[in-house]
Amino acid sequence: GQLRTLGQIVEEMGGSVASPAAEDHTEQLPEGLGRFAATVVEAPASGLIRRALLGPQHQPLLIWSKPGAALGPALASALQAQGQAAALIGGPAGVVAGHSLLLLGVVDVADDQANEEAHLLEAFQTLRAWVKAGAPGGLITVQDTGGRFGQGPMAPHAAWTGAMAGLGRTFAIEYPESDVQIIDLARHDGLGAPLSTADLAARLCAELLHGGPEREVGLAAHGARLTLTDRLCPAHPRASALQRGDLVVVSGGARGVTAETVIALGAHTGARFLLLGRSPLEVEPAEVAGVEGYGELAEPAIKGALMRAAMARGERPAPAAIGKAAAKISACREIRDTLARLGQVGSEAIYEAVDVVDGPAIAALLDRVRPSWGPVKGLIHGAGVIQDRLIADKTDAQLQLVLHTKISGLRALLSATENDPLSVILAFSSVAARCGNRGQVDYAMANEHLNASCWVEAQRRPACLVRALGWGPWAGGMVTPSLKARFDALGVPLIPLEVGAAMLVAEVMDPTGPAAVVLGGEPKPEALLADGQHKDGAAPASAAVSLQRRALSLSPDLLAAPWLADHQVDGRIVVPMVYVAEWMLRAAHGLHPDLPPAPGAAVGRAGPWTIEGLAALKGLVLDPAALPALSLQVTEGQHRCEDGALHTALDMLLVDGDGRPRYKARLRRGPGLRAPAAVSGLPAWSGPLPYASQSLFHGPALQVLEPVTAGDGRGLAGALRGAAAQGWPEATRGALRSDLPALDGALQLALLWTEAALGGPSLPLAVGGLTLAHAGCAQGPLQASLSAVEAKGDRARCDLVIRDQSGAVYAIFTDIQTFVRRAAAR
Repeated sequence: GQLRTLGQIVEEMGGSVASPAAEDHTEQLPEGLGRFAATVVEAPASGLIRRALLGPQHQPLLIWSKPGAALGPALASALQAQGQAAALIGGPAGVVAGHSLLLLGVVDVADDQANEEAHLLEAFQTLRAWVKAGAPGGLITVQDTGGRFGQGPMAPHAAWTGAMAGLGRTFAIEYPESDVQIIDLARHDGLGAPLSTADLAARLCAELLHGGPEREVGLAAHGARLTLTDRLCPAHPRASALQRGDLVVVSGGARGVTAETVIALGAHTGARFLLLGRSPLEVEPAEVAGVEGYGELAEPAIKGALMRAAMARGERPAPAAIGKAAAKISACREIRDTLARLGQVGSEAIYEAVDVVDGPAIAALLDRVRPSWGPVKGLIHGAGVIQDRLIADKTDAQLQLVLHTKISGLRALLSATENDPLSVILAFSSVAARCGNRGQVDYAMANEHLNASCWVEAQRRPACLVRALGWGPWAGGMVTPSLKARFDALGVPLIPLEVGAAMLVAEVMDPTGPAAVVLGGEPKPEALLADGQHKDGAAPASAAVSLQRRALSLSPDLLAAPWLADHQVDGRIVVPMVYVAEWMLRAAHGLHPDLPPAPGAAVGRAGPWTIEGLAALKGLVLDPAALPALSLQVTEGQHRCEDGALHTALDMLLVDGDGRPRYKARLRRGPGLRAPAAVSGLPAWSGPLPYASQSLFHGPALQVLEPVTAGDGRGLAGALRGAAAQGWPEATRGALRSDLPALDGALQLALLWTEAALGGPSLPLAVGGLTLAHAGCAQGPLQASLSAVEAKGDRARCDLVIRDQSGAVYAIFTDIQTFVRRAAAR
């Protein structure tokens, strides 16, 4: 009667029956809840720099480094050699305002795990002193979790440096006007050999001056540049990693949400549980015998009974003392209730009051338990405390308590079970580690440390299920009614107790998942939620809600590309419109690598960006001897599209060094453009070969139109060669977000058609819409089909579709607008 699932029946029969088919557990969850994994993806350098992280070049970047550490001085020298002012500062003393780079997560010690909490305290103290010194500027944190945020080879003793990401993410929320970048710098190559200080400084310098706008950047071994994207990662329950009678040690498991998950796990597996907690089980006074229940609803009645009894004895106790006594009684009742409920579902359980960070005490306790219950098979580290306070106001003691409970608690449990045949290790982490959370810099740091530690343990124990569970807020536990109201206002879904318990059971039955997941709502920083957004998630009546503004500087390298010399008009190098579109696409992908899938997109892949209203306000003519300073001004908002849903929109304005606008466009994710119908039955093209006439001005790198074309007044068609066929090195490096020569070739078709229709060479003026079916370069030969819209006076308009050899759409242009160059008109 205690076997409640088919999987338990199979296990009881010794596994002689085939396991049931794996289920997609996420599909069974309430709407808005899911299981997400932060996944590393390639992010080639784009040359679009968050200049706000560095400040004006005359203002030094403050590099906070430990005294005697080699990387700090090497980085300062590398930046100064590139014309970027930098100042080396050690420790929180003498803090000045400015833009800061924290190298305090990079320690030149082979194994400094014993001092990891001291290192994290120093990093926090430095940050706190810096924000108190004045309006904080940009912040860059650097850690060493293998360059892949723990998801690859990593020195075990370096896991603590992952906490720096939690510090940076929380700072970004508390100071949204400041820009933040989180860099994971691999200090060893793929074989474990250390990289030289000069190499590390060069990689950091290149990232700061030529990298990209991604907030999280991994500089992995062998030069790979990565970022993190949050992807839906459904659990696939199979067979349980715990069997009937297995001993599972649970810290913080006798009360709250952890207790709910343990009870569900006991009902599913029949395991035995040793519950560890801080509250000693005491006999409650007789005065409260008539008061039932525990928790927030019962505690007022318990307080009343205690107060009346004290007054009857002639005492006048302080309300604080009565409150403390009532809380103890309530805690003991909850613990006893948990033990009783575990017995009701068929799981034996005992409770012991012990400090989870006291390794010797835990080891001695397990030595007493093992003779009767056997070796430890599972660990669940659910203990944790919160001490919410803003960075500027948080005390050292508060931070140390939060860090110590999570970090030293896990270390003590692992040490006490070092020789046990563990099959499951679960650490209760938090979504705050992934996103940061206002007032919880310590909690975010501690839990990101747990995440990194679980990646280490997973690599060290391939036969053990190791997972950090980054819980979102629960409808219970530490979530008070006021906090729940705040989550509701922000549109953050809460996890019902029974749903969260089922999610934990699913984790224990899924041995193939990543070592760290987020459970609950989609992970997104609080700072990115629209101000004024309605409680139900709808936006105000306006079409767009402004969220954030950023300025991205273009690296001079982008304007020094050799192929630009093949785009000359009247002897002057002119930046092609599609190159500006490429910059905008790079900015969009860099700022939002983690947007959720667009409607119709495959799970785990974001939908394509659409560029709307791309217009040349003033063309860009290049002088190779004096390249202009350019920047993209990006305003982020939400826009309601034709499908009625809200989608992220990025309004971009390209400006020169004098602040003059050059190009503008809006990029959005959502439903893409519809491909216009292809024009059929076109007669043979009778004009001269495109590049043998005056119609096109393009040099060899951009001569991508095949000589056979066809067209008339209704349209034009032609074959195209993309970047790979043209031999562009950018195509093999994966640096392009679009196939630049193919897109430029499409606009060349528009110029040919315009000349045929209006009688003179022309230039593109604007593009109403451009959608790529996928990012990157196209594969194989391409076919472009142009449909005429209008041609009169000196202006023409047309639509155009690029398809691959299978007929699949690669790109769609709508409303290409061209104008005849009067000086060249016939």
